[in-house]
Amino acid sequence: MKSFGLFGNNIVASISPKIHQLIWQCLSIDGYEYNLYDQVMVPAREQLQRLNGANITIPFKEQIHVDCLSDAAAAIGAINTVYWQNGQLCGANTDWIGIDKMLFAETDLSQVLIIGSGGAAKAVYYALIMRGVADENIVVAYRNNRMNNTLQHIPLAEVNQKLNTFSAIFQTTPADTVNMRLLAQSVWYYDLRYTVTLAQQRAKNGLEMLIWQAIAAEELWLERDLLDDKQLFLYIKEQIEC
Repeated sequence: MKSFGLFGNNIVASISPKIHQLIWQCLSIDGYEYNLYDQVMVPAREQLQRLNGANITIPFKEQIHVDCLSDAAAAIGAINTVYWQNGQLCGANTDWIGIDKMLFAETDLSQVLIIGSGGAAKAVYYALIMRGVADENIVVAYRNNRMNNTLQHIPLAEVNQKLNTFSAIFQTTPADTVNMRLLAQSVWYYDLRYTVTLAQQRAKNGLEMLIWQAIAAEELWLERDLLDDKQLFLYIKEQIEC
């Protein structure tokens, strides 16, 4: 039996176990288990070492200590996936891959607002940079700044006044910051919470991101290429939404 799991706080309702079980089912993999580790303390190394791999979520993404980091995890400053490589416990960030893969192909990234400054916001920023978006075209709204200090900033209280000055908005906080009734239909809107329902044609919640980041984590655990498997993604999405 190989064991994997998710470490976080207040995660009892997480659908991550279902997503990973669906991945294994689709790939005809037996003998794997995925458990939730709902706790208030940062996962100890001893906990991680007992597993074949792990996912990390709020509030531990920026607090995990490992032996080595992927380039993305080092640049972002947050880990959401732990895996073994050459006997070392390594940390990666697959959130940015999920963010990149979830975008509508037509998304206009000429003027972007990121709401929040935590690990998810940093992953959004990294995904944008990897797409060639310049710092001068990115604005951040936050309460406590943990982002790149060179980025333009607006107070959270001003977000709804300036919504329609942006071509795309990424909401990365647990709060309902955006008044959707004020959002123009021309704005591309991404809310990384997978539990919210969005009616706008150019809006998505975080379900697709969650699925893609899980597939990217499985690439590291299984050591096989999966991110080009669109049928795997569609199968999981269909099973989750039905």
